[in-house]
Amino acid sequence: MSSRFYEEEVKNLEPGLVRAALSVLRFHVGKEKAIDKPDLVDALRKTGWGNEMTYATFERKVRASVAELRKMGHLVCSSSGEGGYYLASSWPEFEEFAESEYRSKIIDMSETLRAMEDAAPKKLGRRPNPKGQGALFDA
Repeated sequence: MSSRFYEEEVKNLEPGLVRAALSVLRFHVGKEKAIDKPDLVDALRKTGWGNEMTYATFERKVRASVAELRKMGHLVCSSSGEGGYYLASSWPEFEEFAESEYRSKIIDMSETLRAMEDAAPKKLGRRPNPKGQGALFDA
């Protein structure tokens, strides 16, 4: 994928911070061209976004915009160890990101929740009936 491909993608988005973020990220296709978070925040500020906010507040909004792009299906990857955001340029890049940043965490969270749900009745007693259910199954 090239930045030219993403020009159309940017045009198809509603104006706003999400669109501005993709507009910057389109120049960062491939892991080797990743842009670190402070540079992404600065690039967006230079285009007029977030100047009325503290850095910390705007940085959270930028992270939320990246999350929104991902939910829209844009292949915005990141690497927690090396830092930086980039648009995947190949299947291997995407798969590496998906495995390290999502799949392993989803599995870990699922296992943790399952263990806690199994332990809850032993530690908290029987689960109360949800409101409105009454004592339909109580005897």
